[in-house]
Amino acid sequence: MPQYTVIGVNLFHHGKSTIDNYSYAFKLNKNDLESIFQELFETENIDKIDVMAYSLGGKIALNLIDWFPTKIDTVYLMAADGIKQNAWYNFVSNNALGQKLFLKIIENPKSFFQLIAALGWLKILPKRFVSFLNQNLESEKMRENVFKTWKTFADLHPNHQSIKIKIKANNIKVFSLFGKYDLVINYKVGRNFAKSIGQSENFVLLNCAHNVFKHDTTKLLHQLTKKQKG
Repeated sequence: MPQYTVIGVNLFHHGKSTIDNYSYAFKLNKNDLESIFQELFETENIDKIDVMAYSLGGKIALNLIDWFPTKIDTVYLMAADGIKQNAWYNFVSNNALGQKLFLKIIENPKSFFQLIAALGWLKILPKRFVSFLNQNLESEKMRENVFKTWKTFADLHPNHQSIKIKIKANNIKVFSLFGKYDLVINYKVGRNFAKSIGQSENFVLLNCAHNVFKHDTTKLLHQLTKKQKG
């Protein structure tokens, strides 16, 4: 059985990753991020990799395909961001009004939570989505971290046309795993992407919402990786 090294990369504002002299104005650009991974590959003497990414990490994984297509064998995209631009994400990350509104919500969230509760009661927002927002934005620290993350990664939109060409040219296998009940990233986004790269057979519809790790995904991933690597 071949031996593999697993490297877990903490994105900025996740784990213990830090940005020197950080301010809300900071945005990571593609050249800097590509250089970070290039240095990682050189330091660890990495020639071939598989990429596994969840949620925001999907945006990074797609860019890795564009930057290092000859290094990649297989990609596992789980509830992946970056396939389709999200209007709310862009509003908060790239619009001055959106940024001001979110900064107010960080410090004074009462009106925001009252609004989403009312929208839930009126059935304009699904109750599961209201619950999701309450859980993920309940503390000031959590709200601030969401804002920092969205701002930092706002300019990393993948070049889908280039990525699709490189997937096919380098025979990169892409597994797209999306939750049937995901209200953050609709599973149809993943299904359409899989179809667009000619890999519909590698689309997997999971019986879950956005948090795929609450379910049997780890077991499924083990089965998929074992099948790929033998």
